[in-house]
Amino acid sequence: MKAILTIFISFSALAGFLPKSFDAQFADVRGTKEIPVNIKYKFPKQISYEVKGDAPLLYVCNEEKTWKYTPPFMEGEKGELAVGDSGQFCYSRIFDSLSQGLENNKLYKTVKKKKKAFLTFNKDAKSQLGLEKIEIEFKEAIGAKTTLGEAQNLKLFLTNKAEPVLLKLVKFEKNPKLTKKHFQFETPKNTNITQMK
Repeated sequence: MKAILTIFISFSALAGFLPKSFDAQFADVRGTKEIPVNIKYKFPKQISYEVKGDAPLLYVCNEEKTWKYTPPFMEGEKGELAVGDSGQFCYSRIFDSLSQGLENNKLYKTVKKKKKAFLTFNKDAKSQLGLEKIEIEFKEAIGAKTTLGEAQNLKLFLTNKAEPVLLKLVKFEKNPKLTKKHFQFETPKNTNITQMK
């Protein structure tokens, strides 16, 4: 199924909803706390997900490799890096799937209600993406030309989390010039390295 999903996403024309690349600022909303998150994305299979604040984290993947880096809490301590195969661990597949737009397709069913879209993934897609559904709220009522950049927030219902992840969109740059360097990671000195499982 993994190969079928990859081929389906790669060869489908971008529906206009998802740009070929973006650089976006989000706030990860956790109760009354908002944690700054920067997401750089390029279709397909390339993402840089940087969490800032008290518990910084950098997650980077390309078509071959995935890195998850936690910098040291204090100077002189070691950072922690987990490295894995992108075929299993690349979160970019969540955004890759949105290349299908807001219409029903082989990955998910869509229900649209005024400013909200509810995307419910089928059994195979849930298994591959680790995602039950996405709820997207837009600033305006959904129309034929609505794009991801017009979203107000995204609520991700992951299969391994009891509570959804709420990402509030702060700033969205469509089709910036992103190169391969944006989706590679150079291991800093004084870093513990483990393999993702």
